[in-house]
Amino acid sequence: MNNYRKDIEGLRGLAVILVVLYHINDNLISGGFIGVDVFFVISGFLITSIVCNDILNGEFKFSSFYARRIKRILPLMFAMVCVVFIVGYFLLIMNDLWDLAGASRANLFYVYNFYLLRHSQDYFSLSSQQQPLLHTWSLAVEEQFYFLLPLTLFLLSKISKDLKITLITFTFLFMLSLMFSIYCINFHQNDLSIVGYYMLSSRAYELLLGCILAITINKYKARFQLWSGCNNYVPSLLSLLGLVLIISSSVCLTSKDNFPGLLGLWPTIGAGFFILGGSLVQNNIIAKLLSNKIILGCGVISYSLYLWHWPVLAFYRYETSRSDMDLKTSLFLIFIIVLLSVVTYICIEKPIKKQKAQFKIIFVKYQLIPIVLLLIPISYVYRLHGVVYRPGTNKVLLAEQEFPHGFCFNEVTGNCVFGLKGPKATVAVFGDSHAASLSPFFNEIAKNNQMSIHIMSAGTCVPLVYRDNSTYIQNAINLATSHKAECKHEMEFLKSNLDEYQTIVLIASWGPYLSIQGVTNELIYTLNDLKRRHKHVIIVGDIPRYQDNGSIEHIQRRNLLNSYLGDIVKSNFTPPVESDTTNDIIRSISEKYSNVYFLDTQKDITSQIKSYPFLNNYLLYVDSNHLNVTGSIMLAQFYATQATYRNLINVMAIK
Repeated sequence: MNNYRKDIEGLRGLAVILVVLYHINDNLISGGFIGVDVFFVISGFLITSIVCNDILNGEFKFSSFYARRIKRILPLMFAMVCVVFIVGYFLLIMNDLWDLAGASRANLFYVYNFYLLRHSQDYFSLSSQQQPLLHTWSLAVEEQFYFLLPLTLFLLSKISKDLKITLITFTFLFMLSLMFSIYCINFHQNDLSIVGYYMLSSRAYELLLGCILAITINKYKARFQLWSGCNNYVPSLLSLLGLVLIISSSVCLTSKDNFPGLLGLWPTIGAGFFILGGSLVQNNIIAKLLSNKIILGCGVISYSLYLWHWPVLAFYRYETSRSDMDLKTSLFLIFIIVLLSVVTYICIEKPIKKQKAQFKIIFVKYQLIPIVLLLIPISYVYRLHGVVYRPGTNKVLLAEQEFPHGFCFNEVTGNCVFGLKGPKATVAVFGDSHAASLSPFFNEIAKNNQMSIHIMSAGTCVPLVYRDNSTYIQNAINLATSHKAECKHEMEFLKSNLDEYQTIVLIASWGPYLSIQGVTNELIYTLNDLKRRHKHVIIVGDIPRYQDNGSIEHIQRRNLLNSYLGDIVKSNFTPPVESDTTNDIIRSISEKYSNVYFLDTQKDITSQIKSYPFLNNYLLYVDSNHLNVTGSIMLAQFYATQATYRNLINVMAIK
């Protein structure tokens, strides 16, 4: 049998066409994502065929195998990651740039699927369509498989030269992986379903199907050779059946199906039948259908097409905040994708593939050096959490995207004091991330009024001073609990040092907490005890919330892009504020206490700042419900002109 198979190259072309069409518009072909599953079967078949032949002929070397894999996969992947990172550096807002840096770093070490699992990233979610490296999860799966496959085949060959043992072993592993995939997809949700989609353990059965086919053909080579050149319809029927299964699965399956699991067998068995038919008679009638110039050409550049199509589409969707596109836009983007693919195939993929050198040289040249060169800037951006200033922008613009990380948020500390450093702080601000976002607000108050204010804030930290509020977070509300220890520390510190403060400021995203049974009573208990201790209390109500976080991000993206293009891209969109009754509940509770002052930021802001969420042409939000640093400072400056401000200072008992 020839090493080069036109039918398999054509199958690659069909697979990548299905994937690209699906990602352009899933209405065109609702299950086009199965092209990746077809790729898995092809990879398992081809790699196993090569390794098995080399082992049986006594020619197998791990160094030679990995040298071929490095040349085939890494140079183009690293080039794509480099280009995407550079483009993202200029176009992505800070949190997204930080995420891209994390994704890029994970790609350098072939663990991007683990990165997605850690961040609970659903492949079919709307936000995923704007992740420029999301498609590389499949490369991570293949790379991990390539580490294990040759070692497994080599060890099994040492146990027995008979491929029967190998076939039985791979069949067992196939069944194990399939059952695990079904378990993850069908019987569990959330993280385990993400495991079922992204991880090698639940995708291995698709690769192993190709492996089993290759081992079977190799073991029964003589019988298969009897078919070669025979004029019969069996190979054509097998290829036809395979093609029907692939096409029908791409048309019938949707993103809402429990996939892969048992449904993953649909396209993978189809790919197996097609490859089997071509293995019997390569030039059978059906195999020739995929050997036409267009599909075959797509097969030749399929790796380049796969690598470039997703970043182009993701950046388009990121900048337009749209998931759909018209025909003209689709054709233009397809042109860009094909152009990039052809150029990189000719300039990178093809010449490197032909190079012959020792493994050490290939490893250093195409793996070690690129990783080091890329890792330095990527790690720098990641360490700074994406808070980097880019050419053509200004610090105010970038500060609009910045959450106030420099204000002791989530730090286990008792020393975060703003304003006067000499005397002890007489005001304590305690709360969750909303307290952190208002830290610059209180910093301005402290500086302008010769006061000392102690800030204590942690993620999802309910400001209930006398109860273990972490139980509410853990058991009753679907929020992150990674900062539970910090919250508990801050709460214990406040309780231990309560007598030192004249005024306690409680800040939170009150809406989600008050919906939990018991929290309102705990808040009342806290206020009663603070009154008994003769403390002044300020409760800061929810700031105006917006219905869609994406709308705020859309403005940020427009502003960043306009900093390069000079306001060519217009954005006059002001998102509607949510109607919120939370502040009414807090106000009604506060009015029962003479020592409690309720700062109704929502009412003050929406009634006085007509341009909200802008003030003096600056966006005040970092997302739908947190002020950025600029917004928090400007809010303090706004309040300084209002009667409310003097009331606030008086409540703090500062003269």
